[in-house]
Amino acid sequence: MIAAILFTTVSNLLVLSYIHRRFRVRKYAAVVLQASVLNVLASVIYDGFMLWLASDPKNTGTGYLGTLFFFLPLAGVSVVMSLITNLTRAKSGLETLFAVSRSINEQRDLPSVLQQIIDQATRLVRGDCGFLFLIQPDGSLVRKVGTTHAAPLERIPKDQGIAGVVACTGESLLVHDVRRDHRFLPGETLSDTQSLLVLPIQIDHKVSGVISLGKNETHAFHPNDLNIMSIFATHAAVAMKNAWYMEEREKRLILEERNRIAREIHDGLAQDLAAILLRIEMLLQQADCTCRQPALHELQERVRKTVTAVRHSIYSLRPQPYIRIGLVPAIRSHLEDISLRHGIYTELAPEPVNLSVAPEISKAIFQIFSESVQNVLKHAEATAIYVRFEQTARWLVLTIRDNGKGFHFGQAIVNALEKRSFGIENMYNIADQIGASLEFVTAPDKGTVVTLLIPVKEGMNHGHPRVAV
Repeated sequence: MIAAILFTTVSNLLVLSYIHRRFRVRKYAAVVLQASVLNVLASVIYDGFMLWLASDPKNTGTGYLGTLFFFLPLAGVSVVMSLITNLTRAKSGLETLFAVSRSINEQRDLPSVLQQIIDQATRLVRGDCGFLFLIQPDGSLVRKVGTTHAAPLERIPKDQGIAGVVACTGESLLVHDVRRDHRFLPGETLSDTQSLLVLPIQIDHKVSGVISLGKNETHAFHPNDLNIMSIFATHAAVAMKNAWYMEEREKRLILEERNRIAREIHDGLAQDLAAILLRIEMLLQQADCTCRQPALHELQERVRKTVTAVRHSIYSLRPQPYIRIGLVPAIRSHLEDISLRHGIYTELAPEPVNLSVAPEISKAIFQIFSESVQNVLKHAEATAIYVRFEQTARWLVLTIRDNGKGFHFGQAIVNALEKRSFGIENMYNIADQIGASLEFVTAPDKGTVVTLLIPVKEGMNHGHPRVAV
């Protein structure tokens, strides 16, 4: 009786004192409560049996039942020690997890955050390799960072591979032997990887990335790794979202500063130059001596060039329309402006609805379009401009056609070289930079057709074509 009560009291005190010293009760209230209830319940059961044995002298002798309860305290001590060990392991894992999360959140730019995420994730599970993929608009996965310089698939098509399954379902996967898993896509990890732990990174209830961790042995990951890494993925999502916010904030601040400088130039320097130019024109009208007019004309021309340069600077400082409102709306708006200002009929047909184009491609398309239209206004004497977008499995085609007087292409190139005018050559250079081809079809009195052919990346045409970089 005394031994039973002593065991119960000591074991309870040991567990409660350990929990009190090692854990914050508010943070681990559920763990403390569970451990206390289990320990008290085991103690009550043991005390009850010991009291029952002590109530009858016949039960206190040796025998199977007496032997069982004689060694039962040893089993109780083992349970207590196992509980303490598990609590210590859980506490250590959580402390490591929060330390890792803190180091990730200390990064500010997105590339550093992504690299820190995959490095720390691989270290947490003691993995042999790790990769982080980001989801693209068409659903495919693009590898951004990795813990190794080896080159697995840079892009995983939609719904393919274990990483693709995780991206679609939003659920983590623990694969003990990738070679026996039919979902495995050769190349999505290193060739000697046997086990995979793949987790989604969800931002605003949408899968934005996938973490893929690998080990070189089968059954190398423990289910506890999945639990810990699921929490880690949540912290990674927060860090990525913060980094994106920081990038957007910096872009917005830069844009605001550029607009402020543009306004100051427009309201200050540009207005002063315009006033000087007006004053020169008045002096030319009032000048009596013809000997002074050449100097005034020269000054007038220089001021005009300076005004043009200042206006170009203002235009460059302000964001391009294809950035503000999108490529197709910017082209439509530009055509409408031309129609109003110059009285020329313009048409954009058909207007692509689901056109997804990389920023650098949008820039090149708009530059070639703007240069082509400007050439029509300056030289073609046209009454109509027709712009057409066409999409195929392999190409995005932009066609600009006018009904102007046309020209002899070879002679135009010679004249451009003599006058050091490189508009057409510049258009060809822009097309070459994005891997596109540019064609001119023209003849005197036959109008001009400018065709830009841009290749579409393989595997990117799923109703939302993505133009190649």
